[in-house]
Amino acid sequence: MGEWIVGQTLVIRADADPVTGTGHVMRCVALAQAWNRLGGSVIFHTAPLAPMLEEILRRSGCRVSKALHFAGDSADASGLITKARDAKAVWVVQDGYHLHSDYQSRIKEAGLRLLVIDDFADEPSYSADIVLNQNVYARAQNYQALGKDSRLLPGLDHVLLRQDFWTWQGKKKRVDEMRRALITFGGSDPRNMTGTALQAMADIESDFELKVVVGPSNPRLDELRTQVREGNLEAEVLSNVQSMSEMLDWADLAVSAAGSTAYEFAFMGVPALLVQVADNQRRGAPLLAERGMAVDLGWHEDLTPQRMAASIREMMADKDRRTKMARLGQAAVDGKGVARALTCMKEMSVG
Repeated sequence: MGEWIVGQTLVIRADADPVTGTGHVMRCVALAQAWNRLGGSVIFHTAPLAPMLEEILRRSGCRVSKALHFAGDSADASGLITKARDAKAVWVVQDGYHLHSDYQSRIKEAGLRLLVIDDFADEPSYSADIVLNQNVYARAQNYQALGKDSRLLPGLDHVLLRQDFWTWQGKKKRVDEMRRALITFGGSDPRNMTGTALQAMADIESDFELKVVVGPSNPRLDELRTQVREGNLEAEVLSNVQSMSEMLDWADLAVSAAGSTAYEFAFMGVPALLVQVADNQRRGAPLLAERGMAVDLGWHEDLTPQRMAASIREMMADKDRRTKMARLGQAAVDGKGVARALTCMKEMSVG
């Protein structure tokens, strides 16, 4: 499947967002890791990143090139085109809310193959060769503006999971016990919902073991460790985690933002309580809850530690619900999204 990638370069334009976090970069990392593994090379053309996030890219075998202009403007598009041409790239990937339809047009007019990772289906036109929307709410009928020669990859079949998840395909999660909880709120957690979750855990009289994963752009690492210590919680606060799949294999429950990580929970069969911390999460979390794949705790501003604690207690007491949630999640997200995306790229390249 990957012979056509050997020796070829992929250029990715994705930036970490101060509100929505590092999800744009991390789902592109999944494509980059597969491309590298199949014998290609990857350049991330991006705005300056947090040092730990840049280290993740380098550890994934990617070169990092610093974009010199505001994401989405004409100068930025010209810079990306120049980078792709100089690298003799066969494909460009773009992922970010500043990279609009006119940006796509510029890339295509330069003669480059383009894959756009999208969340909203709200552009007036899509000229990319492939538009991938991995969200639970993605529907073909929402993409009336898709170009006649474009391909759409919608929904959970196309969730982009990173390399450390690939070996877990087909493994079923057991949720008999409820002793270990994972707290993770993405790369930056600007609302400090990690702190709110720790308050909730402190309100629960239980012998929970906790792991708290602090993202690479979160400035509150020391503050959170102090909160754990002062709250007498049995918790380990971790940063620069290299294998999220191992964290999820360990966990009986997750408390998290309702971003792309929610699909990782589903794949691993981990029952999850999801908090909407950004506008792009308002559609996905209710649908995941409606399908029985997670619990939607709602908008972050409306959530108190006490209400979160009550929801955790409900999950603790309901083994049947946890079992069903794990089964439904693993049935919906099979972990083959990266392979499907690369197959589509191949078909459009050599077909």
